Amino acid sequence: MRSTGGFRWGVAGSAFQSEGDLPPCNWQVYLSDGKHPEREPYLEAVDFRHRYREDIALAKGLGVRVFRFGVNWARVEPARGQRSEVGWAFYRDVVAAIREAGLEPMPTLDHFVYPAWVLDDGGWVAESTIDHFLAFARTAVEELGACPWWLVFNEPSFNVLMETAMRGLSPEQGATMAANLVVAHRQAYTAIKNTYPAAQVSSNEATGNMPEAMRIQADAAFLDQVAEGYLDFLGLDVYYPDIDIEGIQQLVQGTPWNIPQPPDGIGSVASYYAARYPDLPIFIIESGMPTDDGKPRADGLTRSRQLSNVVASVGRARERGVPIIGLLYWSLTDNYEWGRYRPRFGLYSVDAVGDPALTRVPTDAVETYRDIIATTDW
Repeated sequence: MRSTGGFRWGVAGSAFQSEGDLPPCNWQVYLSDGKHPEREPYLEAVDFRHRYREDIALAKGLGVRVFRFGVNWARVEPARGQRSEVGWAFYRDVVAAIREAGLEPMPTLDHFVYPAWVLDDGGWVAESTIDHFLAFARTAVEELGACPWWLVFNEPSFNVLMETAMRGLSPEQGATMAANLVVAHRQAYTAIKNTYPAAQVSSNEATGNMPEAMRIQADAAFLDQVAEGYLDFLGLDVYYPDIDIEGIQQLVQGTPWNIPQPPDGIGSVASYYAARYPDLPIFIIESGMPTDDGKPRADGLTRSRQLSNVVASVGRARERGVPIIGLLYWSLTDNYEWGRYRPRFGLYSVDAVGDPALTRVPTDAVETYRDIIATTDW
């Protein structure tokens, strides 16, 4: 049963982290160039490429309204100017399956991944990437149709940090990349809105997880540059609000399950951003909790309890007048967490390394989320 209110409950995933069948892209290079031996082999992730109907059915069974997925640019344009009909047919099928399930599709155009030929040209440090990306975005609009929600970039500020870590960008190159992402977002936003004026378009940021000084600097580099005229809503990803130095060390070490989860963190972050950008409604695009390979957390926090805490925090924020319009759980299934399978975020657990069948196993949060959606009338 689905909530009868206007609030958008949903689930989220990304192309690279879930699809498998990896095409030539920047992350394929990063995982094979020998510079990052700490990263686990990619394998087939959780094979969303062939199991998308099964996963969409799981989402429908939760009662959600929105299904976020990614479009891997490298899959649809594996070489410069080379269109992959098979790639675009796959994404058209995904959108059709989401619609057939009665859900609203939310495609993400860039989730840290781009074609290998773009990397050869300099990646997002190169100004030419802006034009190539705009051409891809326009084609995506034509191929996927009138999706009600669109995300241009996933976590642009963390995208710069990720590329810096994997490619060794200089501070000057990082600043150039950040500026290019702003221009590309504006152009892609305009292209989507020109074709589908009713579409709601944004780029989701995760800067609410940063220490305050770093957050302010990062928001000045992206959100402040696009908030007026180029965002229809403020997309936020909230996992580790106001993370401290110890928490950052846990992230760097690849042990995010040791980072505390404050029970009212998401509401405080949303309140902060509502004050900073008062003209924009807030959509929580990602919220979830990592565990160590599916094992119980040392602090005893269960996925079910953490989800309940998040929803309660959102509810209190809404009561204070914070305009939160939706919440997507990250993620529907476990996936490949940027070089590691140990961090598990899924509502449905998948042992991508040890289970050849990639069985989707419900966690304790599945029934909790289903009950929340059915009984919360926002």
